[in-house]
Amino acid sequence: MDQNEIDPVRLIPWSLARSIFGASKVLSDLSGGNCVLEPKLMDRNKISLSKNGGLIFTDANLMKMSEKGFAYPVLSSIVSYPVLAFKTFRVLKKIEALYRQESPNIEQVKILMRSGLEASVTYANHHHQSRMLMEEEKGMIIFSVEEFGVIGWVRRNKMGIWETGSENFNQDASVYMNFKNLNLALDGTLGKLNHMVEPAIGNIFIKGRLPLLEKFGFVSRTALREIPLPR
Repeated sequence: MDQNEIDPVRLIPWSLARSIFGASKVLSDLSGGNCVLEPKLMDRNKISLSKNGGLIFTDANLMKMSEKGFAYPVLSSIVSYPVLAFKTFRVLKKIEALYRQESPNIEQVKILMRSGLEASVTYANHHHQSRMLMEEEKGMIIFSVEEFGVIGWVRRNKMGIWETGSENFNQDASVYMNFKNLNLALDGTLGKLNHMVEPAIGNIFIKGRLPLLEKFGFVSRTALREIPLPR
């Protein structure tokens, strides 16, 4: 199946799968692990959480797993790749636990920020209304936390595709968004902040081209509202 052509009906589960990839990538980078869950769209409304085998979920069960904490994968994917399936389950549970961790730390914030940004750029690239809104935009947005530095970024690449990352990036950004502390950053990753109030009262510092940030903010809020991420 062409990964560049996403059936609108499948956009939500695919965005969820991409958010899992984002979280697993940062988790792997921080822990020195090697289990990055880069998903693959399959026919018959199924998504593999790894390009090289491993757990496969139906679209509906992938969303159920995120909402309820558990759902059955396709049995044959466990039988065929038992070791990878076990590793995948462990990563999924670690990610789920981070959404429920109450006292934030920088590792948690980086992982959940990447998760949310992956979901958002998937919408920016494939959701019709979001894609049209971002069509004329370009540049880069860098997100950071005071005293901790960069926790994530978004940019439009040379191919016109919106992408995201977590590492420090040696490039000038169009917009800088800095959270005053980790608690605010965590709430921001979960879509719990008032995007109008927080900058006005000094909890978030913004510098640069505001129209880009405002448009991406709309896309991000749409994605976080529609995708059943753990809350």
